[in-house]
Amino acid sequence: MYKLAQLAIGCSVPERPWNGKEVRFDRRKRQLRGRAFFKCKSGFQPVGPRTKTCSKTQRGLEWTGGIIECRAENSCQSPGVLHGANWTLVESDRRSRHDDASFSPNTKIDVACWPGFVSIVGLSQITCGMSGEWSSPMPTCREVICTSLLESEAEISHLQKLNN
Repeated sequence: MYKLAQLAIGCSVPERPWNGKEVRFDRRKRQLRGRAFFKCKSGFQPVGPRTKTCSKTQRGLEWTGGIIECRAENSCQSPGVLHGANWTLVESDRRSRHDDASFSPNTKIDVACWPGFVSIVGLSQITCGMSGEWSSPMPTCREVICTSLLESEAEISHLQKLNN
């Protein structure tokens, strides 16, 4: 009984690939031997099969045909090691990891200066653009250098003499 009902219903709606644009069906739609066709968003290229077929398996009707993936045409270079700062991955395409050499478009990273350092250039959060360039220059951090206490004491003494 269950199998007959499942055959009448067909395959579930196929999951759209990450950065996938659309799913189009042939005339059989989600029925047995029906095919689903996938496209990628602008700036992304399909890797692997572009179609899946509704097939009968041991578990019932399922989409078969491999993993469909949309990969970025361009990517941003990893910030690598920053002087006086750490960066963290805030938002990514689910495949990017902190130790990757490059990142897909729409990946966001936060940059934070270490204690004793101050940001002098750039925004604290940057985004990888479709062109493979970061949204702004990589932030830079400069070490805060305090004047010696002896110099400050001499300055205070000098100012006190002037005020008297």
